[in-house]
Amino acid sequence: MKRGLFLIIVLFQCLQTYSQSGFIWDNYHFDNRFRRYITYVPQKYFDENKAVPVIFALHGFGDNIDNFRGIGFHKIADTANFIVVFPEALPVPILGSNGWNSGAALVGEIPFNDGVDDVGFLNSLMDTIMSRYMIDSSRVYFAGYSFGAFMCNRMACEKRSRIAAIGTVSGTIGSALECNPGGSMPIIYFHGTSDNVIDFQTNAYGLPAFENLKFWVNNNTCNNEADTVRVPDIADDYRRIIHYTYHDCTQGDEVEFYKVNNGEHEWLFEGENDMDYNKTIWAFFQKWQRPQVPTGVFNHQIIGGELKVFPNPGQQDLYVDISRLDNVGLKSVQVLDLVGKVILEKNIAQQNDNYIRLSVDASSGIYFIKVIAEDGKSKSIKWVKE
Repeated sequence: MKRGLFLIIVLFQCLQTYSQSGFIWDNYHFDNRFRRYITYVPQKYFDENKAVPVIFALHGFGDNIDNFRGIGFHKIADTANFIVVFPEALPVPILGSNGWNSGAALVGEIPFNDGVDDVGFLNSLMDTIMSRYMIDSSRVYFAGYSFGAFMCNRMACEKRSRIAAIGTVSGTIGSALECNPGGSMPIIYFHGTSDNVIDFQTNAYGLPAFENLKFWVNNNTCNNEADTVRVPDIADDYRRIIHYTYHDCTQGDEVEFYKVNNGEHEWLFEGENDMDYNKTIWAFFQKWQRPQVPTGVFNHQIIGGELKVFPNPGQQDLYVDISRLDNVGLKSVQVLDLVGKVILEKNIAQQNDNYIRLSVDASSGIYFIKVIAEDGKSKSIKWVKE
Protein backbone atom coordinates (compact mmCIF):
# COMPACT_ATOMS: atom_id res chain seq x y z
CA MET A 1 0.00 0.00 0.00
CA LYS A 2 2.80 2.41 0.90
CA ARG A 3 4.62 1.54 -2.32
CA GLY A 4 1.46 2.28 -4.34
CA LEU A 5 1.02 5.62 -2.61
CA PHE A 6 4.64 6.51 -3.30
CA LEU A 7 4.17 5.67 -7.00
CA ILE A 8 1.08 7.90 -7.22
CA ILE A 9 3.02 10.79 -5.65
CA VAL A 10 5.92 10.32 -8.11
CA LEU A 11 3.52 10.20 -11.06
CA PHE A 12 1.79 13.39 -9.90
CA GLN A 13 5.09 15.22 -9.43
CA CYS A 14 6.36 14.23 -12.89
CA LEU A 15 3.16 15.31 -14.60
CA GLN A 16 3.04 18.57 -12.64
CA THR A 17 6.67 19.44 -13.47
CA TYR A 18 6.26 19.11 -17.23
CA SER A 19 2.89 20.84 -17.42
CA GLN A 20 3.92 24.11 -15.78
CA SER A 21 5.13 27.34 -17.35
CA GLY A 22 8.02 29.58 -16.30
CA PHE A 23 11.52 28.58 -15.17
CA ILE A 24 11.88 24.91 -14.23
CA TRP A 25 15.03 23.67 -12.46
CA ASP A 26 16.03 20.11 -13.28
CA ASN A 27 18.98 17.74 -13.30
CA TYR A 28 20.08 14.20 -14.13
CA HIS A 29 23.21 12.08 -14.18
CA PHE A 30 25.07 11.86 -17.45
CA ASP A 31 28.34 9.96 -17.82
CA ASN A 32 28.41 9.49 -14.03
CA ARG A 33 28.28 13.26 -13.48
CA PHE A 34 25.52 15.38 -11.94
CA ARG A 35 24.29 17.85 -14.57
CA ARG A 36 21.97 20.80 -13.96
CA TYR A 37 19.78 22.75 -16.36
CA ILE A 38 16.87 25.17 -16.36
CA THR A 39 14.02 25.06 -18.86
CA TYR A 40 11.87 28.10 -19.58
CA VAL A 41 8.40 27.25 -20.91
CA PRO A 42 6.12 30.16 -21.86
CA GLN A 43 2.42 29.97 -21.02
CA LYS A 44 1.73 30.39 -24.73
CA TYR A 45 3.17 26.90 -25.30
CA PHE A 46 0.23 25.39 -23.40
CA ASP A 47 -2.31 27.81 -24.85
CA GLU A 48 -1.44 27.04 -28.48
CA ASN A 49 -0.67 23.31 -28.03
CA LYS A 50 1.68 22.91 -31.01
CA ALA A 51 5.31 22.00 -31.67
CA VAL A 52 7.67 24.92 -31.00
CA PRO A 53 11.34 25.83 -31.55
CA VAL A 54 13.91 25.50 -28.77
CA ILE A 55 17.01 27.58 -27.98
CA PHE A 56 19.84 26.10 -25.91
CA ALA A 57 21.54 29.10 -24.25
CA LEU A 58 25.09 28.46 -22.99
CA HIS A 59 26.72 30.60 -20.30
CA GLY A 60 30.32 31.80 -20.17
CA PHE A 61 33.29 30.73 -18.05
CA GLY A 62 32.71 31.10 -14.30
CA ASP A 63 28.99 31.73 -14.75
CA ASN A 64 26.02 29.54 -13.85
CA ILE A 65 22.48 28.94 -15.03
CA ASP A 66 20.87 30.76 -12.10
CA ASN A 67 22.48 33.96 -13.37
CA PHE A 68 22.49 33.38 -17.14
CA ARG A 69 18.77 32.54 -17.28
CA GLY A 70 18.25 36.30 -16.97
CA ILE A 71 20.02 37.09 -20.25
CA GLY A 72 16.63 37.89 -21.82
CA PHE A 73 15.57 35.13 -24.22
CA HIS A 74 12.63 34.21 -21.97
CA LYS A 75 11.04 37.61 -22.52
CA ILE A 76 10.95 37.02 -26.27
CA ALA A 77 9.75 33.43 -25.76
CA ASP A 78 6.63 34.71 -23.98
CA THR A 79 5.29 36.20 -27.22
CA ALA A 80 7.20 34.26 -29.91
CA ASN A 81 6.36 30.89 -28.29
CA PHE A 82 9.59 28.94 -28.05
CA ILE A 83 11.26 27.04 -25.22
CA VAL A 84 14.66 28.06 -23.80
CA VAL A 85 17.03 25.62 -22.10
CA PHE A 86 19.95 26.79 -19.96
CA PRO A 87 22.45 23.93 -19.39
CA GLU A 88 25.25 24.33 -16.85
CA ALA A 89 28.93 23.51 -17.36
CA LEU A 90 31.01 21.70 -14.75
CA PRO A 91 33.84 23.19 -12.65
CA VAL A 92 37.27 23.14 -14.28
CA PRO A 93 39.81 21.27 -12.08
CA ILE A 94 42.20 23.54 -10.16
CA LEU A 95 40.44 26.70 -11.41
CA GLY A 96 37.15 25.67 -9.79
CA SER A 97 34.97 27.79 -12.10
CA ASN A 98 32.35 26.34 -14.45
CA GLY A 99 33.67 25.88 -17.98
CA TRP A 100 32.69 23.92 -21.09
CA ASN A 101 34.88 21.36 -22.84
CA SER A 102 34.48 23.49 -25.94
CA GLY A 103 37.87 23.18 -27.59
CA ALA A 104 38.96 26.49 -26.09
CA ALA A 105 42.49 26.00 -24.75
CA LEU A 106 44.95 27.87 -22.53
CA VAL A 107 47.85 29.18 -24.66
CA GLY A 108 46.31 27.20 -27.49
CA GLU A 109 47.39 23.85 -26.05
CA ILE A 110 45.63 22.99 -22.77
CA PRO A 111 41.88 22.39 -23.26
CA PHE A 112 39.44 23.34 -20.50
CA ASN A 113 37.64 20.37 -18.91
CA ASP A 114 39.13 17.97 -21.43
CA GLY A 115 37.76 14.94 -19.58
CA VAL A 116 34.12 16.06 -19.67
CA ASP A 117 31.84 14.91 -22.49
CA ASP A 118 29.88 18.12 -22.94
CA VAL A 119 28.97 17.32 -26.54
CA GLY A 120 27.40 14.08 -25.32
CA PHE A 121 25.64 15.86 -22.47
CA LEU A 122 24.11 18.52 -24.74
CA ASN A 123 23.15 15.88 -27.29
CA SER A 124 21.43 13.88 -24.55
CA LEU A 125 19.74 17.01 -23.23
CA MET A 126 18.31 17.71 -26.69
CA ASP A 127 16.73 14.25 -26.64
CA THR A 128 15.40 14.78 -23.12
CA ILE A 129 13.73 18.11 -23.95
CA MET A 130 12.24 16.69 -27.15
CA SER A 131 10.78 13.78 -25.21
CA ARG A 132 9.13 16.02 -22.61
CA TYR A 133 7.78 18.81 -24.79
CA MET A 134 6.35 19.26 -28.27
CA ILE A 135 9.50 20.44 -30.06
CA ASP A 136 9.85 21.17 -33.76
CA SER A 137 13.01 19.11 -34.36
CA SER A 138 13.79 21.14 -37.48
CA ARG A 139 14.14 24.31 -35.36
CA VAL A 140 16.74 23.56 -32.69
CA TYR A 141 19.12 26.47 -32.06
CA PHE A 142 22.20 27.15 -29.93
CA ALA A 143 23.25 30.56 -28.62
CA GLY A 144 26.15 31.28 -26.31
CA TYR A 145 28.27 33.93 -24.67
CA SER A 146 32.07 33.85 -24.25
CA PHE A 147 33.07 30.22 -23.51
CA GLY A 148 29.44 29.31 -24.15
CA ALA A 149 29.98 30.68 -27.66
CA PHE A 150 33.03 28.43 -28.02
CA MET A 151 30.77 25.51 -27.08
CA CYS A 152 28.15 26.55 -29.63
CA ASN A 153 30.85 26.47 -32.29
CA ARG A 154 31.85 22.98 -31.18
CA MET A 155 28.24 21.77 -31.39
CA ALA A 156 28.01 23.20 -34.90
CA CYS A 157 31.24 21.41 -35.80
CA GLU A 158 30.18 18.04 -34.41
CA LYS A 159 26.36 17.94 -34.32
CA ARG A 160 25.48 20.02 -37.36
CA SER A 161 22.69 17.69 -38.55
CA ARG A 162 20.65 18.40 -35.40
CA ILE A 163 21.08 22.18 -35.23
CA ALA A 164 19.35 24.72 -37.48
CA ALA A 165 21.58 27.72 -36.64
CA ILE A 166 23.89 29.13 -33.97
CA GLY A 167 24.36 32.59 -32.46
CA THR A 168 27.69 33.41 -30.79
CA VAL A 169 28.79 36.41 -28.72
CA SER A 170 32.46 37.00 -27.90
CA GLY A 171 33.59 33.46 -28.66
CA THR A 172 35.06 31.54 -31.60
CA ILE A 173 36.26 28.06 -32.60
CA GLY A 174 38.65 26.77 -29.92
CA SER A 175 42.31 26.21 -30.79
CA ALA A 176 42.17 22.59 -29.52
CA LEU A 177 39.28 21.76 -31.85
CA GLU A 178 39.52 20.35 -35.37
CA CYS A 179 36.29 21.60 -36.85
CA ASN A 180 34.76 19.63 -39.71
CA PRO A 181 30.98 20.25 -39.76
CA GLY A 182 30.38 18.20 -42.92
CA GLY A 183 28.12 20.85 -44.40
CA SER A 184 26.98 24.43 -44.04
CA MET A 185 25.69 26.08 -40.86
CA PRO A 186 23.87 29.42 -40.58
CA ILE A 187 25.67 31.54 -38.00
CA ILE A 188 25.29 35.01 -36.52
CA TYR A 189 28.36 36.22 -34.65
CA PHE A 190 29.09 39.32 -32.51
CA HIS A 191 32.49 40.49 -31.23
CA GLY A 192 33.79 43.71 -29.71
CA THR A 193 37.11 45.13 -30.89
CA SER A 194 38.01 46.14 -27.30
CA ASP A 195 37.24 42.74 -25.80
CA ASN A 196 39.94 42.19 -23.16
CA VAL A 197 38.88 38.59 -22.36
CA ILE A 198 38.54 36.98 -25.79
CA ASP A 199 40.77 39.33 -27.74
CA PHE A 200 39.40 40.37 -31.14
CA GLN A 201 42.78 40.15 -32.90
CA THR A 202 44.92 37.66 -30.98
CA ASN A 203 42.55 35.40 -28.92
CA ALA A 204 44.59 33.21 -26.56
CA TYR A 205 41.92 30.45 -26.60
CA GLY A 206 40.95 30.06 -30.24
CA LEU A 207 40.62 31.68 -33.64
CA PRO A 208 40.80 35.51 -33.80
CA ALA A 209 37.56 37.15 -34.84
CA PHE A 210 38.18 37.57 -38.56
CA GLU A 211 39.74 34.11 -38.88
CA ASN A 212 36.65 32.64 -37.21
CA LEU A 213 34.47 34.60 -39.63
CA LYS A 214 36.56 33.42 -42.58
CA PHE A 215 36.22 29.79 -41.49
CA TRP A 216 32.41 29.88 -41.54
CA VAL A 217 32.22 31.88 -44.76
CA ASN A 218 34.46 29.28 -46.44
CA ASN A 219 32.68 26.37 -44.79
CA ASN A 220 29.34 27.61 -46.12
CA THR A 221 30.97 28.39 -49.50
CA CYS A 222 29.58 31.93 -49.48
CA ASN A 223 30.52 34.88 -51.65
CA ASN A 224 33.55 36.51 -49.98
CA GLU A 225 32.15 39.97 -50.71
CA ALA A 226 29.85 40.93 -47.86
CA ASP A 227 27.01 43.42 -47.78
CA THR A 228 28.14 45.99 -45.21
CA VAL A 229 25.83 48.26 -43.23
CA ARG A 230 26.53 50.58 -40.30
CA VAL A 231 24.07 50.14 -37.46
CA PRO A 232 22.51 53.52 -36.56
CA ASP A 233 24.16 55.11 -33.53
CA ILE A 234 21.12 55.85 -31.40
CA ALA A 235 22.25 55.09 -27.83
CA ASP A 236 25.35 57.31 -27.61
CA ASP A 237 27.21 54.40 -25.97
CA TYR A 238 30.58 55.01 -27.68
CA ARG A 239 30.19 51.83 -29.72
CA ARG A 240 30.03 51.85 -33.49
CA ILE A 241 28.66 48.67 -35.03
CA ILE A 242 29.26 47.38 -38.56
CA HIS A 243 27.03 44.57 -39.84
CA TYR A 244 28.50 42.17 -42.44
CA THR A 245 26.21 39.74 -44.29
CA TYR A 246 27.61 37.00 -46.54
CA HIS A 247 25.12 35.77 -49.15
CA ASP A 248 25.20 33.44 -52.16
CA CYS A 249 26.24 30.42 -50.11
CA THR A 250 26.08 27.11 -51.98
CA GLN A 251 23.39 25.57 -49.74
CA GLY A 252 21.52 28.83 -49.21
CA ASP A 253 22.75 29.40 -45.64
CA GLU A 254 24.18 32.76 -44.57
CA VAL A 255 26.84 34.13 -42.26
CA GLU A 256 26.23 37.39 -40.40
CA PHE A 257 28.88 39.22 -38.40
CA TYR A 258 28.53 42.26 -36.15
CA LYS A 259 31.86 44.00 -35.55
CA VAL A 260 31.37 46.20 -32.48
CA ASN A 261 34.00 48.94 -32.59
CA ASN A 262 34.92 49.89 -28.99
CA GLY A 263 32.77 46.98 -27.83
CA GLU A 264 33.99 45.05 -24.80
CA HIS A 265 33.37 41.52 -23.48
CA GLU A 266 29.63 42.05 -23.16
CA TRP A 267 26.08 41.33 -24.26
CA LEU A 268 24.23 44.34 -25.69
CA PHE A 269 20.67 45.21 -24.72
CA GLU A 270 17.91 47.40 -26.09
CA GLY A 271 17.78 50.87 -24.56
CA GLU A 272 21.33 50.82 -23.25
CA ASN A 273 22.91 50.09 -26.64
CA ASP A 274 22.35 50.50 -30.36
CA MET A 275 21.02 46.96 -30.71
CA ASP A 276 19.67 44.07 -28.66
CA TYR A 277 21.54 40.76 -29.09
CA ASN A 278 18.56 38.67 -27.93
CA LYS A 279 16.18 40.13 -30.51
CA THR A 280 18.79 40.08 -33.28
CA ILE A 281 19.67 36.44 -32.65
CA TRP A 282 16.03 35.37 -32.58
CA ALA A 283 15.28 37.29 -35.80
CA PHE A 284 18.18 35.42 -37.45
CA PHE A 285 17.09 32.03 -36.07
CA GLN A 286 13.59 32.42 -37.46
CA LYS A 287 14.97 32.25 -41.00
CA TRP A 288 16.48 28.77 -40.64
CA GLN A 289 15.39 25.21 -40.09
CA ARG A 290 16.78 21.73 -40.70
CA PRO A 291 14.97 18.71 -42.14
CA GLN A 292 12.95 16.85 -39.50
CA VAL A 293 14.82 14.07 -37.72
CA PRO A 294 14.17 10.99 -39.91
CA THR A 295 12.49 8.02 -38.29
CA GLY A 296 10.23 5.24 -39.46
CA VAL A 297 8.28 4.84 -36.23
CA PHE A 298 5.66 7.54 -36.72
CA ASN A 299 2.32 6.79 -38.34
CA HIS A 300 0.70 9.46 -40.51
CA GLN A 301 -2.64 8.84 -38.73
CA ILE A 302 -1.96 10.19 -35.24
CA ILE A 303 -3.99 9.66 -32.09
CA GLY A 304 -5.17 12.93 -30.62
CA GLY A 305 -4.21 14.08 -27.15
CA GLU A 306 -0.97 13.98 -25.21
CA LEU A 307 1.33 11.03 -24.50
CA LYS A 308 3.73 11.13 -21.54
CA VAL A 309 6.61 8.86 -20.46
CA PHE A 310 8.50 9.03 -17.19
CA PRO A 311 11.08 8.99 -15.84
CA ASN A 312 12.77 10.37 -18.94
CA PRO A 313 15.71 9.88 -19.11
CA GLY A 314 15.30 6.68 -17.14
CA GLN A 315 16.74 3.30 -16.35
CA GLN A 316 15.09 -0.03 -17.15
CA ASP A 317 11.58 0.61 -15.76
CA LEU A 318 9.30 3.32 -17.11
CA TYR A 319 5.65 4.33 -17.07
CA VAL A 320 3.58 5.35 -20.09
CA ASP A 321 0.80 7.80 -19.26
CA ILE A 322 -2.11 7.33 -21.67
CA SER A 323 -4.66 9.25 -19.58
CA ARG A 324 -4.62 12.27 -21.89
CA LEU A 325 -4.97 10.38 -25.18
CA ASP A 326 -8.26 10.37 -27.10
CA ASN A 327 -10.46 7.40 -26.28
CA VAL A 328 -10.09 5.50 -29.56
CA GLY A 329 -9.65 1.93 -28.32
CA LEU A 330 -5.98 1.37 -27.63
CA LYS A 331 -4.49 -1.95 -28.64
CA SER A 332 -0.80 -2.07 -27.73
CA VAL A 333 2.30 -0.16 -26.73
CA GLN A 334 5.68 -0.74 -28.36
CA VAL A 335 9.29 0.21 -27.67
CA LEU A 336 11.30 0.77 -30.85
CA ASP A 337 14.93 1.61 -31.52
CA LEU A 338 16.13 4.41 -33.80
CA VAL A 339 15.77 2.34 -36.97
CA GLY A 340 12.19 1.35 -36.12
CA LYS A 341 12.86 -2.19 -34.85
CA VAL A 342 10.35 -3.32 -32.21
CA ILE A 343 12.24 -4.49 -29.13
CA LEU A 344 9.23 -4.78 -26.81
CA GLU A 345 5.46 -4.92 -27.28
CA LYS A 346 2.68 -5.11 -24.68
CA ASN A 347 -1.02 -5.73 -25.29
CA ILE A 348 -3.13 -3.13 -23.45
CA ALA A 349 -6.53 -3.77 -25.07
CA GLN A 350 -8.01 -5.17 -21.84
CA GLN A 351 -6.12 -2.88 -19.47
CA ASN A 352 -8.02 -0.17 -17.63
CA ASP A 353 -4.99 1.45 -15.97
CA ASN A 354 -3.92 4.82 -17.39
CA TYR A 355 -0.29 4.17 -16.48
CA ILE A 356 1.41 1.35 -18.38
CA ARG A 357 4.52 -0.08 -16.72
CA LEU A 358 7.27 -1.33 -19.03
CA SER A 359 10.62 -2.92 -18.31
CA VAL A 360 13.10 -2.34 -21.12
CA ASP A 361 16.11 -4.65 -21.09
CA ALA A 362 18.25 -2.88 -23.71
CA SER A 363 21.43 -0.86 -23.99
CA SER A 364 21.56 2.87 -23.25
CA GLY A 365 20.38 5.13 -26.05
CA ILE A 366 17.37 6.74 -27.70
CA TYR A 367 14.13 4.81 -28.14
CA PHE A 368 10.55 5.54 -29.14
CA ILE A 369 7.48 4.59 -27.18
CA LYS A 370 4.58 4.02 -29.57
CA VAL A 371 0.94 3.55 -28.58
CA ILE A 372 -1.26 1.92 -31.25
CA ALA A 373 -5.06 2.03 -31.52
CA GLU A 374 -7.40 -0.62 -32.95
CA ASP A 375 -7.99 1.52 -36.08
CA GLY A 376 -4.26 1.73 -36.84
CA LYS A 377 -3.69 5.25 -35.55
CA SER A 378 -0.69 5.76 -33.27
CA LYS A 379 1.12 8.21 -31.06
CA SER A 380 4.87 8.20 -30.37
CA ILE A 381 7.31 9.88 -28.01
CA LYS A 382 11.06 9.71 -27.52
CA TRP A 383 12.52 8.03 -24.47
CA VAL A 384 16.18 8.18 -23.40
CA LYS A 385 17.58 5.14 -21.58
CA GLU A 386 20.57 5.95 -19.40
